[in-house]
Amino acid sequence: MTGSPISNHAGRADQSLKIRTVKRREHFIFNLLCFLYFRRSASHGIETRSFGIFIIIPYVLFSEIYFFRSQRYFVTADQQIVGLVALEERADAMFISVLAISPFHRRIGIAHFTLNHTVLIARKRGKPSVELAVTKMNEPALKLYKKFGFHLKEEKRRSCILQYQS
Repeated sequence: MTGSPISNHAGRADQSLKIRTVKRREHFIFNLLCFLYFRRSASHGIETRSFGIFIIIPYVLFSEIYFFRSQRYFVTADQQIVGLVALEERADAMFISVLAISPFHRRIGIAHFTLNHTVLIARKRGKPSVELAVTKMNEPALKLYKKFGFHLKEEKRRSCILQYQS
């Protein structure tokens, strides 16, 4: 699926976004990028390389179990992976397990493009809504989701479930 051209940090509009299914042999890369994208976005992330290696291996292995039933997608721009999304098909909704954009490609419309694509998938599969969980401290993500049209479905102690009616 192709999107409209987006601007990169230099202001060029020559990148076209695409979303493609992650092949089974690419699961390791998906899990590794997921770790790296989230690690780079956490203000309290692990900065020492020696300690990071003790976390990355269990994380990548755990991710394979966690995403076992998820449909995984790479978001690409000019053949480069710039984002990830993992979707779980539930009885009444399409659930976004992961939405991660490369730290070097944020704030240029990739997440919005990915959310639009997710809504299209939900509609094709007859799901009336798209849902996701987000921590209350993740203000940039909360702002993005609310701007896109998500609303609060359920509030928890440190996170909330947001819902978009497709």
